Amino acid sequence: MKKEAKKLGLQKKVRKDPGIPNSWPYKAEMLAELEKKKEQKDAEMAARHAKAKSKAKHDHKQMAKDRVEVQKLRLEAKAEQRKTDVRKFNLDACRRNLVKADVIVHVLDARDPMGCRCAVLEGWAQEQKKRLVFVLAKADLTTPEMAAKWMLFLGQIAPTVAVQAEAGREGIQQLLTLLGHLPAKDVSAAQLQVQMPAATAVTVIGYAGSGKRALCKAVRQEVKTTAAWLLDACRLPPVDGQAATAISALHAVLCGNVPRGAATRTSAAAAVASGSGAGALPEGVDAVDVIKELLTRVPQPKVMRHYRLPTFEGTDGFLKIFAQDRKIKNKKGKDPQPAYVAQRILTELPALPGCFCMAPEAGTQGPQNFWAAHGDNRQKIQAVMEDQVKTLSSRGSSGPATTALVIASGVSMGPVVDMASLLEDPDDDEKLRVPGEDDMSDSDLSEEESGYLEGEEEEEEFEGEESEEESMSDV
Repeated sequence: MKKEAKKLGLQKKVRKDPGIPNSWPYKAEMLAELEKKKEQKDAEMAARHAKAKSKAKHDHKQMAKDRVEVQKLRLEAKAEQRKTDVRKFNLDACRRNLVKADVIVHVLDARDPMGCRCAVLEGWAQEQKKRLVFVLAKADLTTPEMAAKWMLFLGQIAPTVAVQAEAGREGIQQLLTLLGHLPAKDVSAAQLQVQMPAATAVTVIGYAGSGKRALCKAVRQEVKTTAAWLLDACRLPPVDGQAATAISALHAVLCGNVPRGAATRTSAAAAVASGSGAGALPEGVDAVDVIKELLTRVPQPKVMRHYRLPTFEGTDGFLKIFAQDRKIKNKKGKDPQPAYVAQRILTELPALPGCFCMAPEAGTQGPQNFWAAHGDNRQKIQAVMEDQVKTLSSRGSSGPATTALVIASGVSMGPVVDMASLLEDPDDDEKLRVPGEDDMSDSDLSEEESGYLEGEEEEEEFEGEESEEESMSDV
């Protein structure tokens, strides 16, 4: 078609722009104006490109920020739902098991047993004539000698056993002997003489982080069965609105989990670098006040020897000397604030060799007594306790906690619990809400479910294990 059009002369001739004639008197001015317009057009185009690039970059950042925010809200909603579900599960377990159980095993952290006792639970158990047994969990974090002293002190109130659930399951056989469920192949001639009637239903109860889950796991491993008589472990939910004090905050620090890498005295700094939440204080409590409480319960020479510090005067002097000895500085290279130094001390405190409370002298306990519910078995139970006390006392001050800081025990018990609401039988789901902290249950579940319900407690993490807490602060 092009060839035919060319033959017929039908092609249109494109006239070329002749340009500006040289004879045009204003040619130079016109060329300058055209060049100026071209430069202006190029500048406008570059500005549009830069604006579009900046907008795309801003939109990309905003989309990433929105994704993080959505993910954060999703995780918060999931965590809140999990807490609600576990709170309901724990309440239901407490309601079923406390009434059903004929033996209540009250788990106390051996580092501060008094702070783990629940006066309301003990009073209710005495009214209901339940058999109460104290278990000093995590006894390997104190010296054997101190564990024996605590057994003598608490043994005046109720049967007491010291266990190391994760250190060879020591003490589990003594507990099973008291409960009448020691496997027949493990019963010696001496134990056969003190064998107690088998408990039909046993529940393990205590505050968060006391070691309930580890104890239940050790018991099942010892008997090598599912132990149908061992009911779900229950967590005591404190009443909401209780103001935290320096005493309760110090108890929380003492009974904190041992961070990873803090297995020796020289690795206390690893507790600070680990970011594991060791030494975390309840809201509204000043770290300096907790240090004051600590110094009132420990003689100054012991503090100087433990931290290898020169003499000091008062709390301010202790914080100043500690900061100078550890060469602690703020970001600007100046002396840090007292609150920061106090928090640093509390962070290092749970790291081994750690810190634990000294048992009061035997015979100083008041008239409270739970032995009557055990009836004629008291002599047999005391024989088992005396045998364990003799074994622990013979070891003296040994183990990883030999050089730990020993402080005087507090006189106050753990947070108040509303037993009436805890045992109330609701008619609908609204009444299943429990006042108090967000609790998670130590339940008799599979490993995966137990991990799901365990949450922040992580009772089995000592020496080489650490809770992997995901924080949104790095986002």
